[in-house]
Amino acid sequence: MLLKLDLYKAFDKLSWNYIHKMLLAFGFNATWTRWVMNLITSPSFSVLLNGSPSSPFRPSRGIRQGDPLSPFIFVLMAEGLSRLLKSVVSSQALKGISLHGHAPQTHQQFVDDTMLFGHPSSKEASIFKSLLSLFSDASGTSINASKSQLFFFNSPPTTQRNIARILGFSISHLPSKYLGAPLSDSAIKHASWRSLLDKLESKLSS
Repeated sequence: MLLKLDLYKAFDKLSWNYIHKMLLAFGFNATWTRWVMNLITSPSFSVLLNGSPSSPFRPSRGIRQGDPLSPFIFVLMAEGLSRLLKSVVSSQALKGISLHGHAPQTHQQFVDDTMLFGHPSSKEASIFKSLLSLFSDASGTSINASKSQLFFFNSPPTTQRNIARILGFSISHLPSKYLGAPLSDSAIKHASWRSLLDKLESKLSS
């Protein structure tokens, strides 16, 4: 099974305490970490009400959209989920998906886009739910269950419904898209790439 996760306002909800502890855990120098945290925690906001700005107030969490530092920070923070998954796989609690005899794969991440891979069972789904809850509590982020999706391959309908009930995700069907690229359970035809190629051509033409 595949779990296509949607994080609810991922950049806006990231815990500053989590960021600070993760940077230190990665071994960054305490002084450098303090500089980065000063950049993250420095913004203030004011609300315009009938054309008049309110008194400035400071946020207590989140990183700024559009800030060139933010994607790099979020990649490091998402690594917390990655290492959590790897530790559970090493304990053999999670099976993941193993292709052609290679090591089990449990996830694919690109900034705030995350895809999880697992054995289609209620036990595996429960473990994923527990791990995602643990990551959410630590990082301050939350899973948007209404936009997250489940994909299955040759799994009994009863199993699919049980897993969907445990995770609270909707069941979707392939073909779909991930990071703008076609995602399919069969050979991808040239026509499937057309929309992506058209976008690339329009960008290059300018």
